[in-house]
Amino acid sequence: MGHLVEDYRIGDKIDVVGVLEINSFNGMEQVQINLKDIMKSI
Repeated sequence: MGHLVEDYRIGDKIDVVGVLEINSFNGMEQVQINLKDIMKSI
């Protein structure tokens, strides 16, 4: 979704849809969100 980088600024209110996942790498586990959709809040 890198093509959207110019549409959003720090401080914008947004709505997102995604899936929470556990990312396991190098013996460490971290929570990540796999972003599916994003839009500016109304």
